Amino acid sequence: MKKRNLCRACDLRWRRAGRPDAGPPPPSKGGRPRDLSTDERAAETRRLLASGSTLTELAERYGVTH
Repeated sequence: MKKRNLCRACDLRWRRAGRPDAGPPPPSKGGRPRDLSTDERAAETRRLLASGSTLTELAERYGVTH
């Protein structure tokens, strides 16, 4: 068995592309896709910061402890 020198994401792109000799194609979005919940949480965080919430209040809201 031949050893792979690619990370998992690159190996999957390489296989999907038909294993070209040139290697895997570049990522379509420049990296790992984000979950929808991550985008929603980021939008909510921006909204709360704009309304004057403190970082401590945001940490408590998301369950972050000391």
